[in-house]
Amino acid sequence: MAAFESHRSITRNIGNAANDALGQVQFEMFGDWAAARGIFKNLDYAIKIGSMKGQLAASKQLQKIVKRRLRNSEFSPGLSGSYASRKAADGYDSDKILYRTGTYYRSIHVWRKGNRSYVGVKSRTYAPGSKRTVGQIALMHEVGGGRLPARPLWAPSWKEFGGRRKLRTLMIWHIKREISKMR
Repeated sequence: MAAFESHRSITRNIGNAANDALGQVQFEMFGDWAAARGIFKNLDYAIKIGSMKGQLAASKQLQKIVKRRLRNSEFSPGLSGSYASRKAADGYDSDKILYRTGTYYRSIHVWRKGNRSYVGVKSRTYAPGSKRTVGQIALMHEVGGGRLPARPLWAPSWKEFGGRRKLRTLMIWHIKREISKMR
């Protein structure tokens, strides 16, 4: 108990000394306080706008990567030998199977909904001559299933883009840019 009392006494003495010292110190504000207040007043708006612009920029970059990879058939595995032969006999380039009609390629869009940006295939876009949507067919190729091997397009594209780190970097850059406009 004695140690606790002496601790309390030291704390009280330090606090009293600080109060005595502050009585002798004067503070003066300098600088452009109106501008500082303006920045803080609109900071939430600048963060929101910068975040949305960063998301949109990231979505557009990812869209370019996905479309390039689709156009150049930068995914694997390709078609099996017998299936490739049948497609070639039907007049299709077996190396461009996901790009052959261009429907998938043309269906990849960037859009905003609320405060978020998206890149992908919108729902209710149907593949010609199919009861399936382009998104359903894209997902089948992305993950595979049954006899269909996975032909990932989006996951490698996201990795090439730089993933979450690149998204974060773009969002921070745009937020900083919006804040700097407020000065």
